[in-house]
Amino acid sequence: MASPAGQYFELLVRHETRLWSMAERSVRRTPGAVSLGRYEVLRTVGRAEAGSRVQDVADALRITVGAASRIVDRLVTDGLLARSPHPTDRRSVRLDLTPVGQQALDTTGPALELALADLLGGVDADTVRTVANALEDIDRHLDAVRPEPMRPMADAGPA
Repeated sequence: MASPAGQYFELLVRHETRLWSMAERSVRRTPGAVSLGRYEVLRTVGRAEAGSRVQDVADALRITVGAASRIVDRLVTDGLLARSPHPTDRRSVRLDLTPVGQQALDTTGPALELALADLLGGVDADTVRTVANALEDIDRHLDAVRPEPMRPMADAGPA
């Protein structure tokens, strides 16, 4: 039998993958909506009052700077984000939503909320809040244990 931590890990990964896939399928049926991965980047940039940097996206989504840079490049190419010189850090570029990016954000957010309401509507709201609070507690603990930013993992070679 798995330890409580092992059981938590297995259930969390299975749940996250299943919920993400089901929500993604539902959201993508909405004209003008983008994938959930793209939505998360657009939402991160849209929340920033003075634009974001690729590092800000990486930190917010807890991904590597390389992964953040690749998705940002695709969003810029697709006209959802714009790059401009950062006003205070000459080494960085500022990311902002384009009008098309704002429209995608405005379309995808409500579509996701509807999908989640449909998928989780049959679950007691107190249960959902309790699980969300527990996940926030665990996330804070992980931040305290490993506060450093994400870095690419070294290739360990063949197993």
